[in-house]
Amino acid sequence: MIASPTSSQIEKAARLLLDGKVLAFPTETVYGLGADACNESAVQHIFEVKGRPPSNPLIVHLADIEQLPSIADLSQLSEERKEQLKALQVFWPGPLSIILPKQSHIPDIVTAGFPTVAIRIPSHPVARALLAAAQIPVAAPSANPYMYVSPTSAQHVADQIGDKIPMILDGGCSQVGLESTVISLASDDLTLLRHGSITREMLEAVVGPLTTIQQSLEASTAAPSPGQHKKHYAPHTPVYRIDQAEAYRSLDAVGFIGIEKHRQEHEQFHFSKVSYLSDSNDLEEAARHLFSVMRDYDQAALDAIVIGSCSEDGIGAALSDRVSRALSEA
Repeated sequence: MIASPTSSQIEKAARLLLDGKVLAFPTETVYGLGADACNESAVQHIFEVKGRPPSNPLIVHLADIEQLPSIADLSQLSEERKEQLKALQVFWPGPLSIILPKQSHIPDIVTAGFPTVAIRIPSHPVARALLAAAQIPVAAPSANPYMYVSPTSAQHVADQIGDKIPMILDGGCSQVGLESTVISLASDDLTLLRHGSITREMLEAVVGPLTTIQQSLEASTAAPSPGQHKKHYAPHTPVYRIDQAEAYRSLDAVGFIGIEKHRQEHEQFHFSKVSYLSDSNDLEEAARHLFSVMRDYDQAALDAIVIGSCSEDGIGAALSDRVSRALSEA
């Protein structure tokens, strides 16, 4: 059921969470599939609804910074890390997840067995209202079947898992469109584990140089952060980069999704369908539209989807990362 985010519906959603149920709600990044992070059976139901393997951890969403010590064991942080955590709070509420040592009562199923937990405070007003009403930490991955394209609207959620959950809170289209940036304060190095709209440049301006780890793990390998597995964010239709022409040149129906229009990469081929994510070459606009357009193309009876290139600067790194994890084997 898609529900408007009225006060009564938010209260109903909060009661569902407190009763151990799973529901979908909007965040500024993508729609999340949430449950009480401290209720192991409720969290297990997230994995069942998504078909997600236990090797892929979840992000815990908080209403406010005051809840942080109940989820993260901040006593394990060095003074330097505590100062960096304080500095990073300039991005909260917002699309940044921070990996910290976890408190012992956080179930291992939330963290893929790691002694750390990814935490963020979302900025979407509906998410914030829900978290404030429930007053519990909410574990939530994206609200879609495992490995498929993340949902950026309530209808996307309803189309795929609507029959498996009691409520989908509708908060309109996601403002960011890509999952949160993930940074770890629990490793020896200050580590960027997933690119997002809070860019490397923005983070380094606050906390200094980062080590970047872009892992491509198999689904069976446990990861300390979401977004570390090789195959992810993928439509059912095979996806190729523009430079993998040998893989799609002989196919009949091929659609092209361009990221930066000024590149005009489609002109060298006869594509059946052509779209650009931003007519003005705005990478933030492109990010908002990427998953939605990929879904549309996936329903267009195409033999393949080809995605154009983009700058690796700023949010371009996140766009490139999502495209790379959607690729088929050439």
